[in-house]
Amino acid sequence: MRSFEQWDPTPIPTGPREGHPLHWGDATTEKPRLGTVEIWRLINTTVDTHPIHLHLVRFLILDRQPFDVERFRSAGELVFTGPAVPAAENERGMKDTVRANPGEVTRFAVRFGRYTGEFVWHCHILEHEDMEMMRRMEVIAEDSNRRR
Repeated sequence: MRSFEQWDPTPIPTGPREGHPLHWGDATTEKPRLGTVEIWRLINTTVDTHPIHLHLVRFLILDRQPFDVERFRSAGELVFTGPAVPAAENERGMKDTVRANPGEVTRFAVRFGRYTGEFVWHCHILEHEDMEMMRRMEVIAEDSNRRR
């Protein structure tokens, strides 16, 4: 399972970002293998809803669950404050964009089944894209780490 922290437009000095949001210029951290299915979690600590779009893949929205934002920010602990709520009826079926609500963890299952290479995933609000709320993912071939 992959977990992604919040985005924050506040500038962060360059260098290691342990515990800080990642930005476009940081190394690619999402490297799913072609032919796999991953459960991704978006942890939204902001006050905004973010429509998150993944390029060249489709996914199923699983659920959303509220959590203690302040505890996550201060201690890095993900403590849920309510039950997980399944995707709404209009969100069922294959999607390429998911709504990440404030104070919620949004989970979705992504199948990486057609293409290898570098692709983008990002917030679909133009101003947020301009504030680097976008990341690269690299879909790698199934056999890229096998020894011959």
